[in-house]
Amino acid sequence: MADQIRIGIRQRVHPHCIGCSPDNPQGLHLRFEACPDGSVQASFCLGRSHESYPGILHGGVLSLILDSAMTSCLFAREIVAVTADFQMRLRHPVLVDRAATVRAWIDYVSEPIYLLKGEITQNQQRTTTATGKFLERPHWPPDWPNRAPP
Repeated sequence: MADQIRIGIRQRVHPHCIGCSPDNPQGLHLRFEACPDGSVQASFCLGRSHESYPGILHGGVLSLILDSAMTSCLFAREIVAVTADFQMRLRHPVLVDRAATVRAWIDYVSEPIYLLKGEITQNQQRTTTATGKFLERPHWPPDWPNRAPP
């Protein structure tokens, strides 16, 4: 039931998300699963079309993945929020064409602000960490689904 609610929220508030929507042909199609500890995670393997330096995933793509994980963590709790602040630390390169995992969890809550943390691991090594501050927006966008696509 929780997964159905989360999917319903994702489809309702950002159905064409470049990170997690299965309907965006240009998207990453990340599939997040809820973990027993309250976090969410997804595995991914991206190729050279997402690299910066040869063989290394672009930092912007890594931030997209982490932001999507944090948002999905909130969705798993039926919380709709937008990113207000995001900081990322690149500890080690994430290599293309190799499996990696992203995980995100809620670190602190002071409604309507949620502080989340996330990490990307590859080959059992933490490669990237991030902290995001999210602002709850339960009625955002306000005129959804009556808004016409841009």
